[in-house]
Amino acid sequence: MEDIRIFYQRLTRQKRIIFWVTVAVIFLSLLRFGVWIGTRNKRPTPKTYLKQLRSRNKDARLSAIYSAGRLGLKDTVPVLVEIVETDPDVHVRRMAAASLGRLDQDKLFELFNSQNRQTKDLALETLAKLDKKNVLRLFDKIEQQDKETQGKLLDYASSLNEPELAEKLLSFAEDTKKPLELRTKCLELLKTKATLEMESRLMNLMYNDPEEEVKKLAKEVIAIIRGGKKS
Repeated sequence: MEDIRIFYQRLTRQKRIIFWVTVAVIFLSLLRFGVWIGTRNKRPTPKTYLKQLRSRNKDARLSAIYSAGRLGLKDTVPVLVEIVETDPDVHVRRMAAASLGRLDQDKLFELFNSQNRQTKDLALETLAKLDKKNVLRLFDKIEQQDKETQGKLLDYASSLNEPELAEKLLSFAEDTKKPLELRTKCLELLKTKATLEMESRLMNLMYNDPEEEVKKLAKEVIAIIRGGKKS
């Protein structure tokens, strides 16, 4: 301490000011470090979010759901699936589906096969928002879906311009066992998606299909592709 006192006495006035400024900076840095150490262990853990996901408070659930997706908390996936299927608030279910899509998109494809209409529709809506090409993957399951779901898949497909989609639409339109309403919807979509390579199959529909409305629409699609323009 005596050496420090002598050292300080020998300092000029300006150097003493610099000395105390330096001491203050070091003190504040140590204080901030101490605060950081003290709060680090208080930060939310995955277990904290899992608990909040089951909270009765809607805002707490929404906050935890959002954080689970943003932070990539894979441990929350089973609870998020449960929320999508059972939560009484549609806004909470929708956000849970969005976070689930970020963590494990395959779970949404599984939920699309749910027997619960709300769960099924929410899975479809979320998958389409995440990536429009997901609709193509869902289209492969269209045969197993009910009429309402098939119609919704066609609605989402309207915004796609993938070449394989046109083939799927035409195959659906050719199936006389399918509901007329959906067959004609496929042909309406083909007005903007059909290619000249499909002309012979469309001609077959125009001349041989048992439904007059299908014949009429097939003829319209042929006229469009022959004219090289899409309506």
